Amino acid sequence: MQTEETHGTVCVSPAFITPGVNEEYDDCSLYVSEVPAENYDFLYTIFARYARSDTYIENERRFFPKITIRKSNKESAFNTEGYYAIIQYSHPYDAAFALNMLQKVRAQYDGKDITMRVRYAFKNSRTKK
Repeated sequence: MQTEETHGTVCVSPAFITPGVNEEYDDCSLYVSEVPAENYDFLYTIFARYARSDTYIENERRFFPKITIRKSNKESAFNTEGYYAIIQYSHPYDAAFALNMLQKVRAQYDGKDITMRVRYAFKNSRTKK
């Protein structure tokens, strides 16, 4: 800059994401494929940074994201048992931000390189709106 000022301020603000998905998807839930094991702590350390703690039901404090891990019908490259996970956030903004940042997660698990793919989860009859 061509100025005589010797001091200044640089401000960095978070990006804003406008959530919006097709009707067939749950805008608060993400589907993670190729999960290496039934390890909730491993997934929580990856996905929790995009969630805000929130009151889900009045007078009951619950923290997000809620993580569900299930066995998949497919075998994974990591082991013979494949897993997938559903990551549920309390707000569509949190899920959209996490998806934007984590579409393909590359990490190490038990000394092996893994890649997990992330997308919106389909709605199901248990999804509450």
